[in-house]
Order: sequence, then C-alpha cells, then structure tokens
Amino acid sequence: MSSAAEAAHAGRVRSTSGVAAYRWATGLLAAVVFLACMSWALVSAPFSGPDERAHYDSVTRIMSGGGWPLPYEAQMESWTVTAVTEAGWGYRGQRDESPPLPTARSTIFAGGNWENLAKDQMVQHPPPTTESSRQLRA
Repeated sequence: MSSAAEAAHAGRVRSTSGVAAYRWATGLLAAVVFLACMSWALVSAPFSGPDERAHYDSVTRIMSGGGWPLPYEAQMESWTVTAVTEAGWGYRGQRDESPPLPTARSTIFAGGNWENLAKDQMVQHPPPTTESSRQLRA
C-alpha cells in the first residue's frame, strides 16, 4: 500500500471513531436532558409551572374543537378552572396552618362559579398555522 493510501485509510478510521464518539456523547447528553426534564415534571406540583394553566387551557380548547380565539376574548375554560382548583393551586400562596380538606375546596362537590373566570392570555400568541392568526396578520 502506498503512503497516500495508508494516510487516506488512517483518516477514515479516525473519522469513523470520531463520529462514533460524537454520537455517543450526543446520546448521553440527550439522556441527561430527558432525565432532568422528567425529574422536574415529577417534583413540581401540578399547575405551578410558568404559564402551565394557560398552556393546558389552550391545548384542551384546541383538542375539543374550540379553535384559537382572538386575543383578550378567551375565558379560561371551566374544565381548566376545575382541574386547577382540584389540584389545590389556589391555596399554595396562603399560610394556612392546616390546608382545607379537598371536599371544602372542591368545585366538583360545591358547584362551580364560572362567571368570574380569568382571561386566557396565551391566545395573544397564536400559532402561525391557525386561521385566526392569518386573519390577525391581514
């Protein structure tokens, strides 16, 4: 084998091992990020993450066929208010010595008051493929 052929062969071997190391490192990094995200999801309380209530509300509205409303016109859906209340989110900021019993804070048992719902601010950032966002840009 000539010296040029040996050099070319050696370069291929090095690049193949470099690609394998790169793929292994990328896979390891992806696994670490995945485990960190799963750990965060397991230790954080439901609906306590940033904008989690609004994201949940927007996704469930789209899945139920409600579409993407215009900004400042969307109310939080009743199922979102129920889920957030049942998760106990409204009581986290209070300094009660003992938290209320689930039956005392439940909207399912007591009936919901849906007239005073919060506005869903997530709709001011519509996905670019929806019909309402095309209308807003026109």
